[in-house]
Amino acid sequence: MSMRVGNAALLKVDIALSRKREYDPEADAALPLSIAVCLPELGGELRRDGGTPGPGFTIDALYRAIEKGELAAVKKNGKWMVTRTAVREWLSREDEAPRKPSRPQSIPIVAGKTHRERERAVAAVEMAKAKLAEARKKRKH
Repeated sequence: MSMRVGNAALLKVDIALSRKREYDPEADAALPLSIAVCLPELGGELRRDGGTPGPGFTIDALYRAIEKGELAAVKKNGKWMVTRTAVREWLSREDEAPRKPSRPQSIPIVAGKTHRERERAVAAVEMAKAKLAEARKKRKH
C-alpha cells in the first residue's frame, strides 16, 4: 500500500515539474526560428529547456515564408525573429489563400489491355516474325 502512495506522490511531483518547464511566451515576444518552429500553433511542444518541432513545419519553411514576405520577421544580431502573433496571422492567411496544387487534381487512368488484346498483340508479333523469316529466306536463294 505504501508503494501506491509513493507512486502517486512521484506522479504529482513529475506533473508539477513538467508544468514548470513549459514555456509560454507572450504574443509579441521576439522568438528565434529555432524556438518558433516548436510553437503549439505549429504543432510543436515548447519547453524552457528546448522544444519539439511540429510534424508539419520546419525552420526552412519559416525562412521561405519570410523570404516571400508572407511571415513578418525582424533580424536581430543576425538571426530572424518572429512573434506568435505574426505566426498566427501567417497561418490564418495560409488557410484562406487558395493553394496551387503540387500535383494534378485528377490523374488520368489508362485502361489496361484485356487478355484478348494481349493475345492479339502476341499473335501479331509472331506473325510479323514469321513473315520476316520468310522474306530473309527468299533473299538468300
